Amino acid sequence: MGLIGCKAGGNEITEERQLSLEDIEGQWTLVKIDTISSKQSLEVNKKYNNTAVEYQISSIEPVDGILQCTSLCPNKVPELTIEFAGDSLFEYTFPTDLRASGKISLSNNIIIGFNRWSSIWTNIESNIHVSMNSSPDTLRIEYLESTGLYLSEIYERSEFDPQLVSFLRAYHHNLPYEHGKYGLVHYDFQPVDYDSPFEHFHSFPHTIPETLDLSEDDMLKILKNEYNIDILTDGELKPYNLSSWGGGRLWLDPKDWYNGPDTSASILYDKIK
Repeated sequence: MGLIGCKAGGNEITEERQLSLEDIEGQWTLVKIDTISSKQSLEVNKKYNNTAVEYQISSIEPVDGILQCTSLCPNKVPELTIEFAGDSLFEYTFPTDLRASGKISLSNNIIIGFNRWSSIWTNIESNIHVSMNSSPDTLRIEYLESTGLYLSEIYERSEFDPQLVSFLRAYHHNLPYEHGKYGLVHYDFQPVDYDSPFEHFHSFPHTIPETLDLSEDDMLKILKNEYNIDILTDGELKPYNLSSWGGGRLWLDPKDWYNGPDTSASILYDKIK
């Protein structure tokens, strides 16, 4: 995917140039997303609507010849933080995750592209255009995405917590952030989407603790142990896998020692407020 740089003065482009690593190196936070109607693609949108089968995605339709989001539209700018460092691009969700990373392509020390995995809507359809305003603290990333919309993401320079960045670089997940006291979930119902609600009945056929009190050190040990945790089970410590976490919820799955039905194997704990 190609990268083109430009330096803007006011609303006019006064100088077009390629951006070097030194230009964009650092940490950035998304502050605004614009759509550029003059660069949209109705042809791409038609292809997208003929092939899209996913549930719970934004609906992009032409209205009087202009593409608009007509349902499930994002109602605010998402919290998106990126960092250009060395020959890599990192995307963080602070304070919990290093979401993804990609390598930057160089030619004679000039950026020619990078592997961008997805936009905040769906996926990149064509080349990415990157430019920097007259202020070196503002970065603009533009691209045609697979719904046919042409998006312009505006970033401002930021300063991230260096210790947190180093931790996420090392482990990808800040599991110690999820420390606390958790209670066993016996029943839970959640309407995940319009045709597949989530319903949980605790039917695990072994005796396990009603509460778990996990310190930051405990969570760090679990993280370093590849998400394995020992839980007192029928009076003995047995191994489990921490398969999912976040939002005050932990999911545990018993390891190979478990011989019961799969439908009873998922164990949920919610953080006790």
